[in-house]
Amino acid sequence: MIAVPQRRTPPFVTLVLPMLIARPSLDHLFGLGRIKVGPISLTPGFLFNAAFVALASLVMLHAFLVDRRSQMALRTAATIWAPFLFAALVAAAHTPAPSEAMQALFNYLTFAAVSLLALYYAPYFGRQNLTFGVALSGVIPLATGLIQTALGDTNGRLEASFTHPNILAFYLMIYICFLYHAQISAYVRGGWQRNAIWVLLVIAGVELLLTGTRSAFGATALFLVVYSIFRRPLYLIPLLLVPPLAMLVPGVMARVMDAANGAPEMSYAYLVSVAHGDIDGSDFVEVDSGTWRRYLWQAAWPWIERKIGFGYGLASFTPTSNQFFELANKAGSGAHNVYVQTVFEGGLLLLFSFVYVLLALIIIPFFRITYPGERLFIMLIVICYGVVSASDNMLGYLVVNIMLVFVVCALMGTFQHTSRRTMVEHRRPQLLLGDIR
Repeated sequence: MIAVPQRRTPPFVTLVLPMLIARPSLDHLFGLGRIKVGPISLTPGFLFNAAFVALASLVMLHAFLVDRRSQMALRTAATIWAPFLFAALVAAAHTPAPSEAMQALFNYLTFAAVSLLALYYAPYFGRQNLTFGVALSGVIPLATGLIQTALGDTNGRLEASFTHPNILAFYLMIYICFLYHAQISAYVRGGWQRNAIWVLLVIAGVELLLTGTRSAFGATALFLVVYSIFRRPLYLIPLLLVPPLAMLVPGVMARVMDAANGAPEMSYAYLVSVAHGDIDGSDFVEVDSGTWRRYLWQAAWPWIERKIGFGYGLASFTPTSNQFFELANKAGSGAHNVYVQTVFEGGLLLLFSFVYVLLALIIIPFFRITYPGERLFIMLIVICYGVVSASDNMLGYLVVNIMLVFVVCALMGTFQHTSRRTMVEHRRPQLLLGDIR
């Protein structure tokens, strides 16, 4: 008989899921105060992000010095994020907004750190605990949303525990898509636990509609329909009942009709004249968000062409927008389009590196994961993220990005470990059985 050494449990494994569970409930708490560090104003959320980065740094040291078998997680995380972090660093080196650029760069580093943590720790908590963690992360936000709705304290759009309805909406997009995939894939087998997750999914679906974020509606619907076609075609029947029922939710009909009908077409020059007060009797003109975004992007394009290679610097779009877009707020306007934002701030180098991250999150699991359900989920959720990135400031929504990269990389890490262990068992059964001659 030969004793086979057991794989050691890595340090800090009990911290990762609790941090993930807690993060979606803390947005308002993090916004209560700021910490001044020289010219930089930091929120308490920075400390939470710093904890992710510090933990990832300790994981790197542990992998290099103690558990070298886990270095695959480091290589995978570096493969995904190194080009984007390098391009962002180049853009930060010539930015006109250094403090904002450093905060953005640290946010991107946090996304990479969370990816590493998910890849490294996933084999130790498995798919079931991952599902429990994601499900529990939504309990307080969903409960907060129910309370706000019951009290009528939504101001037309629900934001729950977040600081903006769009953040809640895109968080719920990932929450719903992952838990739907987990239910169909039977990650959780307990009867009452599965039923509880279905209840959370229904509540999340209703609250998603109450956010009024149409791009999140569409992306979630796209995921559910396409995923069901390949995995559970019969589930399309209840899904077909969702659109007519959704129209009964207050505010949803108005948002859908606004999108369908559009707004009266007004030229950019006319809107600028209104903003300047040059037109009598035009104190207020309502412009739909799609038209406003289109004019913003058109105004930005000549500036983009001037510095198409390396852009104007990281985090430069908002403070610079007042110079080329006369409808911008006094503090400037965000790009509301990650592709426009990245090419403006970092040129083609930053744009291509962002697209590379999305492709890497799809392609790497495709070659390393053999389970079709995992592949389909990862491909669809990343595509949905890429689609909504064309109409919103997705890189600025920390919780959304943390949840996305965590679930994708955790599934990748869990399956890689399972496959590697299974392969060893098949190749060396005599060591596992102790049958040595």
